[in-house]
Amino acid sequence: PREALISVAFKFLEEVELPSPEIMSNLAVHMAEEHLSVTERSKKYLETQGRFNYVTPKSYLELIGFYKYLLNMKRADVMR
Repeated sequence: PREALISVAFKFLEEVELPSPEIMSNLAVHMAEEHLSVTERSKKYLETQGRFNYVTPKSYLELIGFYKYLLNMKRADVMR
């Protein structure tokens, strides 16, 4: 699943202008690791608190979309 998450991040980040391919690669790996770590922590949360935190493929797409949104907002702020 890690490789699939990285591949999905690459696909959705293709349209984002980044300074180098290395940054895009690092960003895709970071996003995948974040998603996987939240999944693992959610299991611990269920064990300790008895409550569910659902982590879905949609959550991952929302993470990528929110990053793109924030990046665009910050770039607009810099241009003002």
